Amino acid sequence: DHARRQQGVIRGGDEARQHAVLREHRRDALRGRVGARVHAQRAALCAADTPSLLAGLEALLAGREAAGLRLGAAADPLPRLAFLFASLESAQRMDGARLYESSPSFRAAIDDCMPGVGRCLGITRAAELWRSALATAQAARVVAFCTAYALAQRWRAYGLTPDVLAGEGGGEQVAACLAGSVPLTEMLAWLGSGGRGVVPTAGPSSIPLLAP
Repeated sequence: DHARRQQGVIRGGDEARQHAVLREHRRDALRGRVGARVHAQRAALCAADTPSLLAGLEALLAGREAAGLRLGAAADPLPRLAFLFASLESAQRMDGARLYESSPSFRAAIDDCMPGVGRCLGITRAAELWRSALATAQAARVVAFCTAYALAQRWRAYGLTPDVLAGEGGGEQVAACLAGSVPLTEMLAWLGSGGRGVVPTAGPSSIPLLAP
């Protein structure tokens, strides 16, 4: 039914509407990882243009073979998903300010970080966050942590729910917060102190190799 509805939209819509439908499919593909477990059958269609896309959808609806169309069944069980956070150097190079403007889920996660950031860096506005990373090594660590944490929350907003969270180096702190072992405010306070003392933890282990 879904394929039939989308076939009609693509056939009858203007070019802008066609591109909007294709963008929606890409977004749904990310969001649908969890929901897709309900459906055993799978169909994948690769098309270079609108006519070949329509031909592939028609073949799918009619139960015929077509170029670029592949049918199959989902693996049972599906592979488990892990979020692995390595050192935070890559997060320091990300354009977090642009993501803050364009991604609601990323923005919400950064806003959750800002009270703790304000206490440890004296910054109250998210717009100042990535500029502050150039000031000191301490600020760079805090900003990199916030960026990686918010990026993971963006993945979760797309429906990508990890079975396992693991971290290495600075990524351990991100994994610990996402797993619920360390509250976000406590971790930001520890990072703001320059990492002095023992990493705060709610569990018996201070090594964040964690499953939610």
